[in-house]
Amino acid sequence: TGAAMVFRPTFEKTLNRFSSEQAVPAEKPVSTPADGAVPLSLDEALRLAESATPGAVITSITLPATPTAPLVVRQRQSSEWHLGGRTVVYLDQYSGVRLRVDNPFLAPAGTRAANNLFTIHTGRLGGDVTRILLVFVGFTPATLFATGFMMWLKHLGRSRRGLQGRSLKEREPLAVEEV
Repeated sequence: TGAAMVFRPTFEKTLNRFSSEQAVPAEKPVSTPADGAVPLSLDEALRLAESATPGAVITSITLPATPTAPLVVRQRQSSEWHLGGRTVVYLDQYSGVRLRVDNPFLAPAGTRAANNLFTIHTGRLGGDVTRILLVFVGFTPATLFATGFMMWLKHLGRSRRGLQGRSLKEREPLAVEEV
């Protein structure tokens, strides 16, 4: 899950290729500034975002940093696993028009899988059983390193004892048995 989170775009695209659902190319939403336009009040923007996904809880708000950036409201629907939610509403910062609504339940299979990586990675999905399994899986690389290192040291010791003080010419040839 950690590697899939790091390489999320590749992971998501690969899974979406095997899905019958087509991923919609996500163009960046853009606000349209007009001469003398005043950005929406925060209360009005939140009301519009709430109307886009009734019943969802607002978890974060990203205010526009540039005149063309949208106001972004992240929400969590009741059946979402991710604590911060994966529902995102993009609003034009001046008119309040909904530029895009990313609903995780309507996304293609690869996107839905990628959205759940974090909850699987942290053990939130599956409860204590998953957390215990993740502890053992997490120790696997360290265990493989330690046992491999011990095997290498053992091999190194054997080969040094067998070759110490003798040149290649002085070694005994291997015995070959005839059948």
